[in-house]
Amino acid sequence: MPIDRASFVPLHAQLKNLFQRHIMAGDWAPDATMPSEAALCETYGVSRITVRRALSDLEAEGFVRRVRGRGTFVAASTPRNGPTIGLLFGGLTKRTFGRRNDAAFGDMVHGAAEAASRQSALVHPMSVGTSDLETMLATPTVCGLTGLLVHLTRTITEETLRLLDATGVPYVVIKRRLDPGRANCVYSDDVSGGETVTRHLLSLGHLRVGLLLGPPEVGVWADRTTGYERAHAAADLRVDPDLVRQVRYPMDEGGHVAAGVLLDSADPPTAIFAGNDYIALGVYRAIRERGLEPGRDVAVAGYGTNPFSLTMYPALTTLGTPAWNLGNAAAELLLDVIAGRAQTPAHRVLPWQFEVRQSTVWDPERWQKGPRDSYPPPRMAVLPE
Repeated sequence: MPIDRASFVPLHAQLKNLFQRHIMAGDWAPDATMPSEAALCETYGVSRITVRRALSDLEAEGFVRRVRGRGTFVAASTPRNGPTIGLLFGGLTKRTFGRRNDAAFGDMVHGAAEAASRQSALVHPMSVGTSDLETMLATPTVCGLTGLLVHLTRTITEETLRLLDATGVPYVVIKRRLDPGRANCVYSDDVSGGETVTRHLLSLGHLRVGLLLGPPEVGVWADRTTGYERAHAAADLRVDPDLVRQVRYPMDEGGHVAAGVLLDSADPPTAIFAGNDYIALGVYRAIRERGLEPGRDVAVAGYGTNPFSLTMYPALTTLGTPAWNLGNAAAELLLDVIAGRAQTPAHRVLPWQFEVRQSTVWDPERWQKGPRDSYPPPRMAVLPE
């Protein structure tokens, strides 16, 4: 990647990242003599001060050694601590999803850390919150990273990708499907996932299946909606637009309000597909406020396989890719990109798991056996990488 003079990242930081990637990819062999400062200045069109700052930073991190009067040499081995990768997360308020803690994010960090530790890398979580992304990416901490994992709640727009490109740091976007050839990403197939959940509900005899989607800026609803529509088309059923609703924040409260509107309509649904598990929390509440029981009177399915879905009563039928798997695969891909082992831009599609539980299959005798191994085993989708 060439030096970008329009970038908000200092030139010496861009140059340092570029040199570090060459070293980690093996383009410059251990103990090899690096090009002279004059040659580097000419190649990259920067000043000698810029080159010296970049080399000084690399020396401080153990990637090169400088010998007065002889030049700069690639270190005999990569630093003991390996690369440092940032995990950029957040993007909306802490109450976006619901009142429960988001244990899934902790699982994602755990998965990324395990993959990183196998290659002596460090993971540095970095919260964006509601701050300006450009300001966040321009901080010295980001500029000093070897790579970046990006898990933002908001939609990943072209402007977001341009800001990430401008850092000069390799990055992988987690849980968002990007256009082929645009950037590295790891995600699960939400189209087939949405179709599978909807077909499950239709197969149980529910001809009116409601669909509750979160606010559009979260950026995951289009594919799940496509799956919902495909399942109806396969069953030769028309999608009733009155059954599709968008909820507000927090999503558990939004799900409560939107489900109430559906249930109070003249022709209410007999099943509700909640676009994520947080929305399903509110759906349960709305059903019970009307003297009904989730699963028994109105079938409910969620999306996301969040850990709390199993402790809900009745246990929630849900589909998704575990957050640990997403974090682990994303970190592995990022380290492959840094080391030159992956052809970029790379897309990795992970299989989802479908867990059918009592919220759609109401059979007290079957579900009161106790041990979880009495539940139906999760159904897996294996997709090509």
